[in-house]
Amino acid sequence: MTVQASNVVSNSSTMMEFVVERPIIGLTLNASSDHVQLGSDVFFEAFIDSPTTHVRFDWSYGDMESDVDAGIRTTYLNYFFVSFLLTL
Repeated sequence: MTVQASNVVSNSSTMMEFVVERPIIGLTLNASSDHVQLGSDVFFEAFIDSPTTHVRFDWSYGDMESDVDAGIRTTYLNYFFVSFLLTL
């Protein structure tokens, strides 16, 4: 991974090598409901079958809302869409 920073005065970059400890296997998603009224909460929970460390869960709801590094549980309040696509 390389990070670069620059401004009108200078440029700088640094590199860090990393190794994935174990592959993520068996990612599954549960929802409190798959039919939700507008203005209602939906509760989501993600699971992985393989015991691994340093897994980051980022949730994207398809409406420019997201939760970054939010853990395995999240809640989404559906205000605007009849249907939405959740990306984990």
